[in-house]
Amino acid sequence: KKQEDEEAKRLEENKRKEEEWKLKVEVKRIAREKELAEEARLKAEEEAAAKAAKAAEAASLAAARTERKPLPRELGPKVYTYAELKMPSKIGPIHIDVTKREMYLSDEEFFEKFKMTKAEFEKLPAFKKQTKKKELKLF
Repeated sequence: KKQEDEEAKRLEENKRKEEEWKLKVEVKRIAREKELAEEARLKAEEEAAAKAAKAAEAASLAAARTERKPLPRELGPKVYTYAELKMPSKIGPIHIDVTKREMYLSDEEFFEKFKMTKAEFEKLPAFKKQTKKKELKLF
Protein backbone atom coordinates (compact mmCIF):
# COMPACT_ATOMS: atom_id res chain seq x y z
CA LYS A 1 0.00 0.00 0.00
CA LYS A 2 2.85 2.39 0.76
CA GLN A 3 4.29 1.75 -2.69
CA GLU A 4 0.91 2.43 -4.25
CA ASP A 5 0.62 5.69 -2.31
CA GLU A 6 4.12 6.75 -3.38
CA GLU A 7 3.36 5.81 -7.01
CA ALA A 8 0.11 7.80 -6.86
CA LYS A 9 1.94 10.81 -5.38
CA ARG A 10 4.63 10.55 -8.06
CA LEU A 11 2.01 10.33 -10.81
CA GLU A 12 0.13 13.26 -9.30
CA GLU A 13 3.36 15.29 -9.06
CA ASN A 14 4.23 14.48 -12.70
CA LYS A 15 0.71 15.45 -13.77
CA ARG A 16 0.98 18.75 -11.84
CA LYS A 17 4.40 19.50 -13.40
CA GLU A 18 3.03 18.70 -16.85
CA GLU A 19 0.10 21.07 -16.27
CA GLU A 20 2.52 23.80 -15.08
CA TRP A 21 4.67 23.26 -18.17
CA LYS A 22 1.60 23.48 -20.45
CA LEU A 23 0.56 26.71 -18.74
CA LYS A 24 4.05 28.20 -19.16
CA VAL A 25 4.06 27.24 -22.85
CA GLU A 26 0.60 28.77 -23.32
CA VAL A 27 1.66 31.99 -21.54
CA LYS A 28 4.74 32.24 -23.80
CA ARG A 29 2.64 31.58 -26.92
CA ILE A 30 0.16 34.32 -25.95
CA ALA A 31 3.00 36.74 -25.16
CA ARG A 32 4.61 36.02 -28.57
CA GLU A 33 1.27 36.57 -30.35
CA LYS A 34 0.91 39.92 -28.57
CA GLU A 35 4.47 40.83 -29.58
CA LEU A 36 3.81 39.96 -33.22
CA ALA A 37 0.53 41.89 -33.20
CA GLU A 38 2.30 44.95 -31.76
CA GLU A 39 5.09 44.70 -34.35
CA ALA A 40 2.49 44.48 -37.14
CA ARG A 41 0.62 47.49 -35.73
CA LEU A 42 3.82 49.56 -35.51
CA LYS A 43 4.84 48.57 -39.04
CA ALA A 44 1.41 49.56 -40.38
CA GLU A 45 1.64 52.92 -38.59
CA GLU A 46 5.13 53.54 -40.02
CA GLU A 47 3.94 52.66 -43.54
CA ALA A 48 0.92 54.94 -43.19
CA ALA A 49 3.12 57.78 -41.91
CA ALA A 50 5.60 57.26 -44.77
CA LYS A 51 2.76 57.23 -47.30
CA ALA A 52 1.28 60.40 -45.81
CA ALA A 53 4.70 62.09 -45.83
CA LYS A 54 5.23 61.09 -49.46
CA ALA A 55 1.80 62.43 -50.42
CA ALA A 56 2.47 65.67 -48.53
CA GLU A 57 5.83 66.05 -50.28
CA ALA A 58 4.23 65.46 -53.68
CA ALA A 59 1.54 68.03 -52.91
CA SER A 60 4.18 70.48 -51.72
CA LEU A 61 6.23 70.01 -54.90
CA ALA A 62 3.15 70.44 -57.05
CA ALA A 63 2.24 73.61 -55.17
CA ALA A 64 5.81 74.91 -55.50
CA ARG A 65 5.76 74.27 -59.25
CA THR A 66 2.46 76.12 -59.54
CA GLU A 67 3.72 79.02 -57.45
CA ARG A 68 6.98 79.34 -59.39
CA LYS A 69 5.60 79.44 -62.92
CA PRO A 70 2.03 80.64 -63.25
CA LEU A 71 0.93 81.53 -66.74
CA PRO A 72 1.19 85.21 -67.71
CA ARG A 73 -2.56 85.49 -68.15
CA GLU A 74 -3.01 84.49 -64.50
CA LEU A 75 -0.82 87.38 -63.40
CA GLY A 76 -2.55 90.01 -65.47
CA PRO A 77 -0.70 92.51 -67.66
CA LYS A 78 2.70 92.55 -65.93
CA VAL A 79 5.36 94.76 -67.47
CA TYR A 80 9.13 94.50 -67.02
CA THR A 81 11.95 96.64 -68.37
CA TYR A 82 14.20 95.45 -71.15
CA ALA A 83 17.13 95.25 -68.70
CA GLU A 84 15.16 92.98 -66.34
CA LEU A 85 14.06 90.68 -69.16
CA LYS A 86 17.63 90.30 -70.48
CA MET A 87 18.73 88.72 -67.17
CA PRO A 88 18.94 84.91 -66.91
CA SER A 89 15.71 83.35 -65.67
CA LYS A 90 17.28 82.42 -62.30
CA ILE A 91 18.12 86.06 -61.55
CA GLY A 92 15.55 87.99 -63.56
CA PRO A 93 11.80 88.23 -63.11
CA ILE A 94 10.16 85.04 -61.99
CA HIS A 95 6.61 84.08 -62.92
CA ILE A 96 7.15 84.80 -66.58
CA ASP A 97 6.99 82.61 -69.64
CA VAL A 98 10.66 82.73 -70.68
CA THR A 99 9.75 81.74 -74.23
CA LYS A 100 7.78 84.99 -74.58
CA ARG A 101 9.92 87.47 -72.68
CA GLU A 102 9.34 90.15 -75.30
CA MET A 103 5.61 90.24 -74.47
CA TYR A 104 6.40 91.57 -70.98
CA LEU A 105 7.86 94.80 -72.40
CA SER A 106 5.68 97.88 -72.38
CA ASP A 107 4.23 98.72 -75.79
CA GLU A 108 6.50 101.76 -76.06
CA GLU A 109 9.68 99.88 -75.13
CA PHE A 110 8.70 97.00 -77.40
CA PHE A 111 8.34 99.39 -80.34
CA GLU A 112 11.62 101.10 -79.43
CA LYS A 113 13.54 97.79 -79.41
CA PHE A 114 11.78 95.81 -82.17
CA LYS A 115 10.80 98.73 -84.41
CA MET A 116 7.28 97.28 -84.74
CA THR A 117 4.18 96.69 -82.63
CA LYS A 118 3.49 93.50 -80.71
CA ALA A 119 0.70 92.63 -83.15
CA GLU A 120 3.05 93.01 -86.12
CA PHE A 121 5.68 90.92 -84.34
CA GLU A 122 3.16 88.11 -83.74
CA LYS A 123 2.44 87.94 -87.48
CA LEU A 124 6.10 87.25 -88.32
CA PRO A 125 7.26 83.71 -89.13
CA ALA A 126 8.80 81.87 -86.16
CA PHE A 127 12.37 82.01 -87.50
CA LYS A 128 12.19 85.80 -87.87
CA LYS A 129 10.82 86.17 -84.34
CA GLN A 130 13.67 84.05 -83.00
CA THR A 131 16.26 86.06 -84.93
CA LYS A 132 14.92 89.35 -83.53
CA LYS A 133 14.81 87.97 -80.01
CA LYS A 134 18.40 86.69 -80.31
CA GLU A 135 19.59 90.06 -81.55
CA LEU A 136 18.07 91.68 -78.47
CA LYS A 137 19.25 88.88 -76.12
CA LEU A 138 15.70 87.99 -75.12
CA PHE A 139 16.04 84.35 -76.13
